[in-house]
Amino acid sequence: MLIPVLYLTDVAHGTRHVPWFRSARLKRGFPLDTSHVGLCPRPLETSAAESQSTSPSHTHEERATMIVNAVIVEQLEESGTLRSFRMRAAQSSSDLTVAFADEYDEKRSGPFHFLDDRDTERYADGFARCRARQLGDNYFRRNSSECHVETHWQGIPTERTYLTYYALSLPEFGIPQQLSVIDPHSSQEYRRTVTRDDQRNRYVVYLRCTSRCGSFDFQLSCDFLLDKARFSKSDYVDANTLPPGDLGNEWRTNLSKQQQLKVDDFMNGVAAALQQELSQLRQAMLQEPPTPEHEKAIRTVAAAEAAARNGDRSKALKQLRNAGHWTLDFATKIGASLATEAIKEAAGLR
Repeated sequence: MLIPVLYLTDVAHGTRHVPWFRSARLKRGFPLDTSHVGLCPRPLETSAAESQSTSPSHTHEERATMIVNAVIVEQLEESGTLRSFRMRAAQSSSDLTVAFADEYDEKRSGPFHFLDDRDTERYADGFARCRARQLGDNYFRRNSSECHVETHWQGIPTERTYLTYYALSLPEFGIPQQLSVIDPHSSQEYRRTVTRDDQRNRYVVYLRCTSRCGSFDFQLSCDFLLDKARFSKSDYVDANTLPPGDLGNEWRTNLSKQQQLKVDDFMNGVAAALQQELSQLRQAMLQEPPTPEHEKAIRTVAAAEAAARNGDRSKALKQLRNAGHWTLDFATKIGASLATEAIKEAAGLR
């Protein structure tokens, strides 16, 4: 079997470093340093700033806006050419603040909004210099408007304080028909977010790269249909898709079973305490003079209370996004501190 060689390239200095060896099909390779780059079956373009890495920072995600350490972006064209680009935080920063395509109505050149304009410029410049490579028949097939693509990654670093987000943009007007993103070692499906990016006329598959094994591997395959007429009215949802900002249960992959049980016990206690305060808040709100605004706020609190009663704090926070300033002020007034902080968190005020 032939063993292709993937060289690490320093774009800033145009130098080639030691090769990484991996088999032609997806098998575990022997990386010399998995903290710098992920393995893939094609050479990878990197930004000039990537070679100047800094120490990883803690990660955080709220709604669809995330603080991450690196993004991996792949963009497929209907001809079967693919660009692969990875960008890490600049030397002056330890992280990137990004958002999904549908989070802001602003012009962008890729699947992420970068909240720092300097990162926006670095991404645009780096991705523009990426070489488009033609995928082989094993990775891309097209029959008229029906297409199939596969992309495999290994060795994406997943240290406890290091988060990478992956995004695959399908070709213009490509509508997903079937999607699979699996762990190649267990064949378990990963949860992912799929968004229709109307600004770029592309569907985007987002994947949060987390693992307690030190590195993250995945195999992605997608059947899609090229249909310009139907694109703007189309949608894609399956059993493993998540709404933007929803972490699902992926955090569990970083914890042992015993640690998961401790977190579950803690979160159930937090949800129970929140439910009790929301109940007190709703009862107090009912004593106020009825107005359309107040009635709407009471219904919102009641829905959040029901979610908390079921132990679903995440769903309770989603309900509280629409609580409004009057509810926040009233919760503060009566001293419902947990409810107050939950409303602030849901509204992005802290």
